[in-house]
Amino acid sequence: MPGFPQPILRPPNNVVRHRIGRSRFPGGGLGVFATVDIKQGDLVFSERPFFISLRHIPCAFNELWPELAASKGIRQRETDLKMMLNRMPEEDRKTYLSLHSFQEDKEMGPLTGIFHTNSFSLDQLVGSEHVGESYSGVFRDGSRINTSCSPSLGCWFNLPTFAMEFRAVRNIKQGEELTIKYFQNVLEYREERHVALANYGFTCECHSCKRWPYSDLARASILLNQDPKRWRLVLWLMKQELKGVSQGWVVEQSVRTVQAIEQEGLEVAPPYYDHLAFLVDAYCAMGNVKEAVTWLRKFEATKRVGYGGEEKSVRELLHTVKSHRTWDWASRVKAVIMHTGIASA
Repeated sequence: MPGFPQPILRPPNNVVRHRIGRSRFPGGGLGVFATVDIKQGDLVFSERPFFISLRHIPCAFNELWPELAASKGIRQRETDLKMMLNRMPEEDRKTYLSLHSFQEDKEMGPLTGIFHTNSFSLDQLVGSEHVGESYSGVFRDGSRINTSCSPSLGCWFNLPTFAMEFRAVRNIKQGEELTIKYFQNVLEYREERHVALANYGFTCECHSCKRWPYSDLARASILLNQDPKRWRLVLWLMKQELKGVSQGWVVEQSVRTVQAIEQEGLEVAPPYYDHLAFLVDAYCAMGNVKEAVTWLRKFEATKRVGYGGEEKSVRELLHTVKSHRTWDWASRVKAVIMHTGIASA
């Protein structure tokens, strides 16, 4: 890969936007905090892993003695990690050993426990998807971030820079502890989330868990409206011309869902992205530049969390709106209805 690796991305003017400190979560140990106010979509920090390994060390499968083969693989894993650790610079070795470990398996050694507790998936590594391998990395600062069921950060591995980017999924205040999710789906109910977090040896006491059962009710409402159904947009445009349906009809459900997601701090959930995209579609279809740009700015900020990139200027947002695939659909639908005589019929 020519020019690999590219320079790591930094916040504007190299301002340090995070610090390590004592976590405010019960039993959280160290945590990561915001040193300045941070806007939704902005880069908080980016860093390269100082330790990379296969997520699972392959071992020969024994059909007659599968448990024995698995046990041998676990022991081999610990031996391999010890060998890798001995090759590290002293500072990195101390950093690795200082990380918290929850040993889910009694046979799992301490080094393996640290790796599984603190590593991030590096799915974008070239070639791993072809051989069925999954790589993970441990980070000096990123591995200090604690979990929340309403996380404030999202992360993605930028292969050209070979670094993990941690970005704000919503506006963050100075001094706020930064959090990520340690499980797949933040829309799961509290009981399901706690089962997933049991692998880390603690019971989550984040704001969302403390608000149970109200937080579960909010999640149920969001799940009921998780798909904005873009076909509604075309039907609405036709009904508007035929029966004078108000413009608010097509967007109000998505606006309410977005507001519910933001109130619960669930901006990392896929429905948030989907409803923002739908609102951009809808306001572009209406030809409403102001609202389209407002929702597009929020949509672009959310998109940067998962794919990186820099904030677009107002001029770029306007160009995106005017060239959007649904731009001024309302006028085109009206022209078709008038041309075909459906309105008079």
